[in-house]
Amino acid sequence: MELNSAEAVADWLLKYGLEGHLPAGITPDFESGLALAGHSRGGRTSFALADKRTAESAKTNSEVHSSALLPRSGKDLNLSVLIGVDPVAATMCCATMPDVHPETQCFKFDVPAAVIGTGLGGSCAPESGNYAQFFKRCKPPKRAEFLAPQYGHMDVLDDNPPGNGSCFSCVSALMTKCMCKNAKGLSRECMSRTVGGIVVAFFKAYNNKYPDPSDLNAIQNNPGLAPAELVIPNSESA
Repeated sequence: MELNSAEAVADWLLKYGLEGHLPAGITPDFESGLALAGHSRGGRTSFALADKRTAESAKTNSEVHSSALLPRSGKDLNLSVLIGVDPVAATMCCATMPDVHPETQCFKFDVPAAVIGTGLGGSCAPESGNYAQFFKRCKPPKRAEFLAPQYGHMDVLDDNPPGNGSCFSCVSALMTKCMCKNAKGLSRECMSRTVGGIVVAFFKAYNNKYPDPSDLNAIQNNPGLAPAELVIPNSESA
């Protein structure tokens, strides 16, 4: 259901566009591609959607084109960037990774992909299906892996969720503190700024029209630039 919902949103973007929902003077450019990103299971859904659409596109290209084989929107879903923020595809008992090529154990897509992991994932992000498992299934060379060793799975979220102090926002804040292991004595703001910086740098590096890898290369060459402690286990330069 999550995969179908994400795919429906992507198709809606392509079919109807965003012109009526954006500020004056801002227009979407889907020819440059559509980025997918998500946290936790949302990360898994993003990777699964990229793999699904890649497989569908390959099948369509190998057959005789007809109107029945065109994408539902009439346009192809051109993915440009894929990012998983501590993506998870496992429970304590089993892993449910998106489909991969059995002969290579790699995802089908060739989209530039980045994963941002946390060192305190624990039961919320078991090793059998955590960020490292996603990274190793991404095809080189356009991939990157980042690790914030002092932070936990929910530390990418806000300390104070929106809601103006409502009961719901208070409960949400408490749940993010109790559900998973969290960083002790460290600011979540540092983690969110680190994640935001990596996401923007990766987007810039693999912009289809105006690629600028300078920020991404700076982070990879000097992880100490990040507000939170950052480790680069594996990466390929943009």
